[in-house]
Amino acid sequence: MIRQKGQVTLPVTSESFQAYKLNKQMQTGKNSSSVVIVYHKKSKLNQEDQRKINNRVKQLARQKKNYQVTKITSTLNGKEVAKQVISRKR
Repeated sequence: MIRQKGQVTLPVTSESFQAYKLNKQMQTGKNSSSVVIVYHKKSKLNQEDQRKINNRVKQLARQKKNYQVTKITSTLNGKEVAKQVISRKR
């Protein structure tokens, strides 16, 4: 597609663009990398979905040395962080 049409631009409403934007905000310096993991489904995430996500975050936190992770930002960091990382569009 890129060969045929040139540079492809994602719509600002796409999940990929939102993840890209969030990743840019989280960058801390030249010698660091950030990874943004986005959970998405057509309907609003329910409590069970959030529980599963939180369990995955906790699992990553327990193993972060194995992956050279230095910081994890998630809804588990508090209400203010949750306001920043949970989409309000749905």
